[in-house]
Order: sequence, then C-alpha cells, then structure tokens
Amino acid sequence: DILSKAERECSQIKTEMVASARQANQKSILIARREELDATKVSVREMVGSAKLKGRSTLLKSLVAEARGDAKAESARGKKGNAKMILRPVGVDRSALEKSKAKGGGDFEVGDDIDGLGGFVLEALDGSVVLDYRFDALLENSWTKALPAVTSALFGEN
Repeated sequence: DILSKAERECSQIKTEMVASARQANQKSILIARREELDATKVSVREMVGSAKLKGRSTLLKSLVAEARGDAKAESARGKKGNAKMILRPVGVDRSALEKSKAKGGGDFEVGDDIDGLGGFVLEALDGSVVLDYRFDALLENSWTKALPAVTSALFGEN
C-alpha cells in the first residue's frame, strides 16, 4: 500500500516537473522573442530617425500636402489642416520644411522645433487643435500593422 502510494506520488511529481520545465522553456522563448522584437523596433526607429533616411524629403512633401488638405490624403487619413495653423517641425527636418514653404508650401507659419524622429505637428493658433504628422506616430501605427509580418520574418511563423 505504501509502495503504491509512493509510486503515485512519484508519477505526479514527474508530471509536474515535466510541465514546469516546459513552462520555463516557453517563458524563456517568449522573453527571447520579445527582446528580439524590441531590438528590431529600436533599429527601425534609428533608421527612421536618421537624417539620411532614403525618401525622407518625399515623405515630408507628402505630409505637407496632406496637412494642406490634399483631397486624396484627406480621404485616406480623415484629417485636414487649415491655413491658420503653425507648423512646428522636428529639428532635423526644419530646413527641408522651410525650403518647402519657400517653394509654394507657404500655407503655414513655421514655429518652434519639437521633439521626434522627424516630421512636424500642426497647431491651431489658439492651441485648441494639434495634428500630429511626426514620424514617431506614423511609425507606431505602421509597426502595429506590420507586427505579424515582422514576427513571421523573424521567427518563421504565420
């Protein structure tokens, strides 16, 4: 009777140990995956924040056109800036945005610099409305949408 009881307890301990080891392995894998995803996101942020980002000026022009209320961009984002707003650039993009203003993009007054990876915000003169066209917000939206594809590319899963 004692032997039978000891064998049952041994079997139960064995089952619990195996389950515990599996859980520890799964936790380690999840932590490693999270670290890799975080490192990838940091790398992408560094790339997007670089002044040498390929296509940066085109992206800025597109954002300015969108901010002006370009009908196509307006329907895509549902936002429309107006001429009585202050454009506050991220420092790295100030000169490009000022050049854009000089080349016929003079709808907005250029204000003080703001923090970010790139882009700008539009702010109503009274501060009641702020439209965010910074790369930070765009990247966050894109990252969320692309996360399944990134996960698949990194870890070979669907």
